[in-house]
Amino acid sequence: MEYEAVLLREGMVPLTSEAVGDVLDYLCATAIRQDIHFLWRPKLPDAKDDMVLEAAANGGCNFIVTHNVRDFAAARSLGMPAITPAEFMSQRQENPR
Repeated sequence: MEYEAVLLREGMVPLTSEAVGDVLDYLCATAIRQDIHFLWRPKLPDAKDDMVLEAAANGGCNFIVTHNVRDFAAARSLGMPAITPAEFMSQRQENPR
């Protein structure tokens, strides 16, 4: 729901609301449900970001990909640096695995 709210903000992405809905439908259809076994709240300035951090940590993610790198700085202490989408894509091009 947060993705939808953010992506539908005026000027956030160059997509129609229908296209945003299609992207979110795809994410929901292909996502893997992650049980939460560990809680670290509060770790980040925003409680909604803490939920993202916990899901990523419990899922064994290597990175948190976000434009909000500053607010996710504490994720590094859990072994998941926050990087921008551009940094992530650059790393993927250098090492496609």
